[in-house]
This record gives sequence, structure tokens and C-alpha cells, in this order.
Amino acid sequence: MLSIKHLSITYGKREILKDISADFPSGSVSVIRGKSGSGKTSLLNILGLMQSADGFSYLYKDSDAAKFSEVEKADFRLKHIGFVFQQSNLLENLNAKNNLLVPMLAAGMPQEAASAHADELLSFVGLTELAGDFPDTLSGGEEQRLAVARAMANDADIILADEPTAALDSENTAAVMSLLQRLAHELGKAVIIVSHDDTVGKYADLLFEIKDKALYSSGTARKDMPAVIKNEAEQREKRGFIGFIRFYNNKRIGDKWLRRAVTLITAAVAAYAILSVNVAGNAKADALKLVNAVSDRGISLVNAKVLVDGSDKNPFNEEEDDNLFYRTDYETALSLTQEELAEIAAIPGVEKVYPRYSFVSWGTYASENTFYGASEAYWEKMPGVASITLSDDSGVLFEKEFSPVLDGWDSREFNYCGAEALVPEINLTPVLEYGAKSDNPNAGYIQMALAKNLSQDVETLIGKTLTLNLFVPVKSYAITYDYMLPDGGSEAVAEMDASVYKLVTIECEIAGIISGAGDIRLTQNPCTPYLTFIPYERFSQIVNENKDTNLRVDDTRIEKELMPSALMIYAKNHSDVSQIAAALKKSSLAYKLYFSTQDYEDVNEAIGNLQRKYTLTASISVASVSVLFAFIYFLQSRARKREIGILKALGLSKSNVMSTMLYDALKMAAVSFIAAVVIAVAIRAAAEHNIRYQGIFTIGILSVAVGFLVSVVVTIAAGIFPIISASRVDPVEAIRRVMK
Repeated sequence: MLSIKHLSITYGKREILKDISADFPSGSVSVIRGKSGSGKTSLLNILGLMQSADGFSYLYKDSDAAKFSEVEKADFRLKHIGFVFQQSNLLENLNAKNNLLVPMLAAGMPQEAASAHADELLSFVGLTELAGDFPDTLSGGEEQRLAVARAMANDADIILADEPTAALDSENTAAVMSLLQRLAHELGKAVIIVSHDDTVGKYADLLFEIKDKALYSSGTARKDMPAVIKNEAEQREKRGFIGFIRFYNNKRIGDKWLRRAVTLITAAVAAYAILSVNVAGNAKADALKLVNAVSDRGISLVNAKVLVDGSDKNPFNEEEDDNLFYRTDYETALSLTQEELAEIAAIPGVEKVYPRYSFVSWGTYASENTFYGASEAYWEKMPGVASITLSDDSGVLFEKEFSPVLDGWDSREFNYCGAEALVPEINLTPVLEYGAKSDNPNAGYIQMALAKNLSQDVETLIGKTLTLNLFVPVKSYAITYDYMLPDGGSEAVAEMDASVYKLVTIECEIAGIISGAGDIRLTQNPCTPYLTFIPYERFSQIVNENKDTNLRVDDTRIEKELMPSALMIYAKNHSDVSQIAAALKKSSLAYKLYFSTQDYEDVNEAIGNLQRKYTLTASISVASVSVLFAFIYFLQSRARKREIGILKALGLSKSNVMSTMLYDALKMAAVSFIAAVVIAVAIRAAAEHNIRYQGIFTIGILSVAVGFLVSVVVTIAAGIFPIISASRVDPVEAIRRVMK
């Protein structure tokens, strides 16, 4: 028997019921009647533990349910109370049978047992053939009979019905009331009905009337009898609420299209995030690679310790003292020492240091066979004549010998030539007029002035063979040099290093023609237009194979090991060039530098901006999908208020509702994450087949982690507040709004 003691109901300052008490025995149909607004429905809601009141007792089976917590009340509803609402309040997203399974699975009944019991209930109310139909396809009478079956799902001891026949015709009214009467008389349920329909009163064993805030009873209750429990306790083996959550989210069909759309959008954004994580870095790396390629990271250095005449004033440093002038020909400069080379190599940012030498076609700069005071015997120990020969398969096409004494330097006539090394890092693209850079170790690249002397049609020279007989430096010796200071009135003496040469034959295949005088970094001396550049490895091999021979100048000269007076320095990155140049200029040594200056700060800023734009775009996308999720969950929670209200009326607690919705969000997130990875991998695979995008997209642990965060964490974070809000829905209010 259910008993209430000393119940008062107030709304604001208005008292609806005052200090009422009543007993509702099992096995009897109790009908409560009263005028509209008298408190009938409020009383029923309190009996169903969906509405609270102060200072009363709710006695059932030695327990006072009025003192239960909200979770305990929800559990009591789930196990002991069955509701039949005025509008049936079936879950429209589930078919008839699944509507019956909801309370059973939520209570922990195994699915197999629950399914069998649902079939029995459908048979009991005469709806077996409609098990797969959804509520919107059922008639009013069929809906109410299904609602009665749902009220019996967990063999509830107490059946509460709120105006169950209000929308039914007489035939369906009789059918529904007969079912409720059978529940009381045959199964021992305490059936409590609120109705103003006189027809319903005819089925009552006990008739209650609400009048003047009091509850009056009439009629005779049937003998209190225990409820018949068809599902024994052992069938209710708890298997965890997760079973219900899976069932409910898999079976409900509502807004699936919306969830799929959101899942797809989330997957797309997460895939974008996965790809964007490394795109910014990859784009920056590619941009740096491009800048490094086109800017050339080389610095040509000449040891400029020797002051000479003003014709070689430094044109590359406007801040330089006007009284300082440097000889820029490193064949007559002072050699660098091992200590100086080590100091240069140790400058931060330096990646590689290449010693530089020149192969020349002359033995002395001056007339009369003297080389800055060297005796004529020096030349006599260097037999042979420098020459150049052009040939192909048909034979010799051009041939010329050169004078061992270089006269007419300023005439620019083709009476001298030379060769220099082409270091691997040098960027030939800006200066190549014809041909292309080759991996052939025997390749050679000639300057345009030389090409025009070899053939009128310079383009036809590509692929032809060039044979050079040139003087290769093999040893150095110290000399002194008298020179006039810029003031024109005084002389000074400088120590210099001159080279001892050996005639060597070099053969190469012309791979390209360099426009004009070529890049200043290709040669220290831009006034030498008849140069051939050969790969550094081969050039260095020729020097090493011939250095330190027994050639001597004379007994009066101090001979030295061949050391470079010029270097080609390469920076690790383009941005290091200016820093290395600044360090060299601050050095205590006197170096002359040639390099292609770029505004590296602007380049770095542009690359940084590119990276920031990618990062910002990805962040905006993540934020956008978060807002989208929050908005959609907000709309869903509003649209699902009635559904959530029904679930709570059936006995689901606040945490149960939260778990159910959270599971749905997690499932969407998991599917989104898997889809995102698949999409990202597919896009990357497609990109790798297009040379423009190769290497732009990389997928690693970090990028997958970001995709996971977007798909899962962001989804949950965005949905958590709407989920919490939805779980707080008042079931009475949610159902009342629908009924209105």
C-alpha cells in the first residue's frame, strides 16, 4: 500500500492542497477527481516523485520516499512506478517495442529477457503486429495502450495515469480502462488515475474528490494484495548502464542526418587540423629551401692585408675609409694561415669553407719577364705554353695559345684565360644564359666573353669539349712590393705571397654559358671575362695532385706551402650570411668580402607571417567547429527537452541523462577522428602524386594528437555545457509544455 501523510501543496503564496492524507492500496483502482486547477496533476506528480513538497511522508514498503535524494527518487521511479500520461508521451524516435525496452534496459535487465518481456506486454495490450511501428503512425488509442504496456515494463507496483482517456473515443476509453483495471485486479498493482471523466469513475474501486483544498474518499477498496511480479529478481542481473546507453543511442532515429552532417564537418576540420599542424612548418621549410636556393648562401673572401694603388678601391663598402685601397687579386695577396682558417670556420653559422685558387694562362703580370722582382730564371723553370682548344667528334674547331707575359690587361682583348672552381652550393640559375647545371664531374661552364671568341653561335657550344693548358699554383714564395700611397708623395713596402706554377692539361665538356662577367662570388676578380668554371671536387683534386713539387724560384726566395689567400664560405642558412659577414668585418684581420646582399629580416618576417597565417587559420577552424558543436548541442538540447523529460519521468537520473548524451557525443567524436585520419591520409597521398604539393603534408604523432583533440576534446568541451543544461530539465515542466 502507498500512503501519503500531511501533504500540503503551494504555488507561491497560493495553497492548493492543505494537510491531506490518503492510502492507495495495491490491487485497487483509485480515481482522483476535481476541478481544473484543483491540484489533481500536482498530486499525481508528487505521487510519482517528480515534484517535491515539504513536511509530508511518502510511505511505501517501510520506506519514506519523501526523504530520498534525487538519485534515489529516480531509482524508485524506475523500479516501482509506471506512468501513463495524457498524451502518451512515447519516445517518438523509437519504435513501439523499443519504447518498452527503454525502462527495462535502464533498470539493468538483460536484453534477451527484456525483449521477451516486451513481446509479452505487446501481446497483453493487443499491439503485437505493431511492434516495429513508430508512435507517429499509431492511433490515439494504440498510443495509450502502448503507454500502459510501458508502465508495466519493469513490473511497477504503482501505476500512475494522468487523464489517460482525455483524447480517446468511448471504445478506446473502455479498452484502456479495462487494461488498467486488469493491472489492479489481476496483477495486484496500485493503479492511481487522475481524471475528470465520469466514465473513468465507473472503473474505480476508490474514488477521491479534491474540494476546498482537501481530499475526500468514497467507495470500498478491494483487499490489499501483493503485486504479481512476472520478471523474477534473478532476471535483473545488472550489466551496467552502458548497455542501455548503447541501445538507446543506436536505436533512436531522430536527427541522425544532423549528427552525420556534424560528424562530417568535424572530420573535415579535424583532417584540416591534422594536415595544418606540419603544413606551417613544412611551408616554412620549403620557403627557406627556396630562399636558400635562389639567394645563394656564399661569401667570397679575399685576404686584403696589402695596401696598393687606388685603382682597386673597395666598391662594396660605402662606409670604408677613403684612404684605404685593397689589391683584390688574391694571387698576389698574402696567404691565409691555418689559424686564420680555423678562426673563420668557427664563426657561428658557417657550414663550409672552400679554399680558392686560380688557374691562369700567364706566368707574370709585367713585361721584361720579371715577377715583382723575381729573376728571369723563375720563368725558365716553368716550361710550356698555355692554350685553349675547342673540339667535338668532327675534330678541332678552335685553338689558341697565350703569351706567358700578360700585357694589355686593360684592353680586354682575348689574350689571356683562366679557370676557377665551382663549389657545389653555388646557385648558377640567375647567371646561366644557356645550358644547365650538370652532375657530370667533367662539366665546365664558360663566361659569355669566352664563348663569343670560341664561336659566333654560342648556343652550339653546349656539349662540346674544351681542353685547357693552364698554369696551376703548386707552391708559394714570399716577396716584397714597393707601392705608392694614395697621397702620391710617399712609398711603402708590403710583404706578399706569389705563386709557383706548373702547366697542367684540363679537359671538360661545356655544360653552360654564364652571362656577362658572371656572379661576383664565382670569381674574386670580375675583370676576368675569359674564365672556365669546373666542379670544385675536380678542381681541388688537380691542386692537390700538383702541390708541393720540387719547383724552385731561386735560392734567395723563401718558399712556403701553398695556402689560399681567398676562400668561398657557405652559410648554413640564408639568414646567416649577413651575420657571418658582420663577424668577418669585425675581425682583427683585413678581409675583403663579396656576397649577394638580401634583406634577410624581411624574408624571415615573410616566412614567419606565412607560418602564423597557417596556424591562425587552423586555430580559427578549431574554434569554429567548437562554436558549431556548442550551437548544435544547444539546439539539440532544446529540441530534446520533451524526450529528456520522459526519460527522467521513467526513472533516469540526471547523471544517467548526462551519460547518455555524453556517449552520443563521444561516439560522434570517435567516428569524426577516424574519418579525419582517413581523409588526411587520402589528401596526403593525393598531394604526393602532384609535384607541386610533394612534402607539404606530413602526418606524425603530433598532428594525429591535434586531430584527436579537435575531434574528441573539442567536441566534448563544446557540448559539455549544453549536455549539463539538458540533464537539468524538469520532467514535469518538459511534459507540461508539450501538453499545452
